[in-house]
Formats: sequence, structure tokens, C-alpha cells
Amino acid sequence: MAYPNDIHQDYMKIKDEIESHIFTFLMLPSLALETCVQEIVARQMNRAYLNPVRAKEELKIRQRFQLYSNLKCRILFTDQIPDQVAANVKQILDTLNKVKQGSINLSLTVQ
Repeated sequence: MAYPNDIHQDYMKIKDEIESHIFTFLMLPSLALETCVQEIVARQMNRAYLNPVRAKEELKIRQRFQLYSNLKCRILFTDQIPDQVAANVKQILDTLNKVKQGSINLSLTVQ
């Protein structure tokens, strides 16, 4: 979702399809820039296999934050323990599957 718009002739069409799909989620710890930067950088620094450099990781999220936070997809906050985030995803997917099957009507955004 962070590639230049002119990277491929169909990129914008594909990006729009993904962004507006019912099962697309944006997972961020917060919509507050500083909180988001702190959380993501801390997580990245704990991933030794990435060979992370704090300044580079911080720059990446700062450069991409506006783009990510303006996406049209459903936002799921990841400021909880992983088991709770997973449970939230499951609850949303279960609800969306019921909506898709026509067994319930969804009038409010699930968060």
C-alpha cells in the first residue's frame, strides 16, 4: 500500500480494491503519531532477525504514517496483548462472514 502510484499501470485499481475490501484491516497501535512511532519502533527493535536500526525504523513509520492512517479500510488497534488482538480479529471476521452470508445486517462499523 506504500508503493508509488505509478509503479504499475494497474496499481491504483488493485490498491483501491484491496483497501475497500470488506476483509482488509489496517493494524496500528494508535492513530496518534508519537504513540504509533514508539510502539512500532519498540516492536521492530525486538526483532533481531531484521537487524533493525532505531533511526531507520523511526523514519520509516514517520514517512508512512499519514499514508496508512488515511487508508479507507477498517482500523484495528494493536495496543493490547496479541491474544486480545487475535480475538478482536476473529470477532470482526465472524460478524463480517454473517453479514456476507446475509444472516445479519450491519449498520455500524465494528471496532
